[in-house]
Amino acid sequence: MSENFYVRGDSTMAYFFERQQLQGLFQEAGFEVMQCEYKVDAKTNHQRDLKMTRVWLQGKFRKPL
Repeated sequence: MSENFYVRGDSTMAYFFERQQLQGLFQEAGFEVMQCEYKVDAKTNHQRDLKMTRVWLQGKFRKPL
């Protein structure tokens, strides 16, 4: 479908946005971008000796009155 669209192993679907793309979508819909940044979290599974880094976008948008 798209290079940013994925089907996970449990059959759930995900679409991965880039910051500029997400901001643009909200701005086109008439929203003001208050905040839009990447968040990073690292998890460690000590039993499997596996480290996972997760990155996501978190944004705050405001619709002018």
